[in-house]
Amino acid sequence: MRSVAIITLGRVGASDEVGSKAATLARLLGEGLRVPRGFCVPVPTLDDVESEGVAEELGLALAELGAGHVVVRSSALGEDGAARSFAGVFASVMPVKADVECVRAALRQVRASAASPSAAAYRSALGYREDTRMAAVVQEMIVPVSSGVMFTAHPVTGKRQFLVESSWGFCHTVVAGGSTPDRFTVDVSGRVLEQVVAGKERMVGLVGEDIAVLPVDPASRDTVSLSAGDLQDLVRLGGECEALLGGPQDIEWASADGRMWIVQSRPITV
Repeated sequence: MRSVAIITLGRVGASDEVGSKAATLARLLGEGLRVPRGFCVPVPTLDDVESEGVAEELGLALAELGAGHVVVRSSALGEDGAARSFAGVFASVMPVKADVECVRAALRQVRASAASPSAAAYRSALGYREDTRMAAVVQEMIVPVSSGVMFTAHPVTGKRQFLVESSWGFCHTVVAGGSTPDRFTVDVSGRVLEQVVAGKERMVGLVGEDIAVLPVDPASRDTVSLSAGDLQDLVRLGGECEALLGGPQDIEWASADGRMWIVQSRPITV
């Protein structure tokens, strides 16, 4: 009989120490939204990541997942909360080959990021005295045609509209501000109020077993990276996330295999 050292994403309970990021994804998945499959590594399990017992559990969980590559994301207790997001403070690792030792190495990296200088400075600025308790979520890696971020309300004014940013490939260039994305403003009825198509010269793509910054094909640089149908699908998913989670959301999304995926959802913070 399997222990509960590692928890399938769809079976996370309220008492499990998996952090808000993992718990939110689990809730969305449980409600039928398109979230990449995966599993959670709770705080006590991540603290014991060097043990043979955890290695055995990882092997079983990865075999059940059946993915070639995964993403290993931080999910600290207190991360992605309503007051503070800790956005960009802790590590996420991708792509990770879906074997035990590669995933265990990525989990070590995520766990170590809890004690990084940037994490310490962030906690100090907020007046937090306690150490960060780190969990992790491991998900099948979605290789997107395009991806980006979406706010289900204006992050400054709170106005009820959807703000969407989109670019080719992985959303690293959008989240980090490394490239100007396409931008869309959509009202709550789904009507597009504004669409600005950027000249997208760079993208982050998969090259062999790694990701890299690549030039965008000249024919695609001035082409909209999100179709009208995908934009409507994304806005619908954003509305569902907001309704389920009880407030405006800051969402990372990906478009792959003709479908829109929710990669992360957290309350909008300033």
